[in-house]
Amino acid sequence: MKNALLKPGITLHTGCVVAQNAIVTKDVPPYAIVGGSPARILKYRFDEATIKRLLGLKWWEYHFADFDGIDNKKDINYYLDELEGRIQNHAIKPFNPRKMQFEDLIQRSKQPVLIATPQPKVSQPAQPVTPPQPTQQEQISSLKEEINKKDKAIKEFSDKLSLQEANLKSTNESLLKKDLEIKNLE
Repeated sequence: MKNALLKPGITLHTGCVVAQNAIVTKDVPPYAIVGGSPARILKYRFDEATIKRLLGLKWWEYHFADFDGIDNKKDINYYLDELEGRIQNHAIKPFNPRKMQFEDLIQRSKQPVLIATPQPKVSQPAQPVTPPQPTQQEQISSLKEEINKKDKAIKEFSDKLSLQEANLKSTNESLLKKDLEIKNLE
């Protein structure tokens, strides 16, 4: 959606695509591809039956990891059949992430992270093994490294937010100018 202008108050529905430099003045239907000035529907990404299936499944309510193992190189209907099967068999459930404030993220970044590693499956009973315990200095170094990584991630996230804010401000100014131009033409 590079350099596209969106009229305030419109809705870009699920799965739609907005072409570069489009001026969108009306709501865009689900899975529609729009472009032009003013934007118009160029085509739909899928046939009507497939769009109804996609909307009915509400696939976006599931965690992306739940789609693991479904061959995405096959036909979309194969993919949807597999996904519907997982939903009907209760193999997957809607993803309900916990909401967090930015301050919470900062606090969590300062806490140590415990990482569980999966153990390989062994056919014989495993012999108890006591891993060597890291020294206190190694633990401190490891925690400092984690904190530095999280601080870096937070800075990158903050920079992205600032960039998006600047882009939104620029887009809003462009839309206001376009609105004035349209009003002057009327």
